[in-house]
Amino acid sequence: GEKFGGFDGLGKLAFLDQVDVIESRWDTFFARASLLYAVRPAFTEQCNEYMRALGLNDSHGFRTLLDRSHDFMRVEAERERR
Repeated sequence: GEKFGGFDGLGKLAFLDQVDVIESRWDTFFARASLLYAVRPAFTEQCNEYMRALGLNDSHGFRTLLDRSHDFMRVEAERERR
């Protein structure tokens, strides 16, 4: 992500597509780990505290912020393609 700003519009769109794939894999991983009780409660609480410090009440708020950010980045990348 460090060099994202240096990509052309198509490169930015490809990057965001790959980020979506990675996020989907992480969602699946954490869902499975949670079902197996493999995620430590201390980790979950640390994540929740961090999100609250950012003004986000839950993982849904985080996901909403992330989705909005990526949508904005996609719109900007599409503009650069033109």
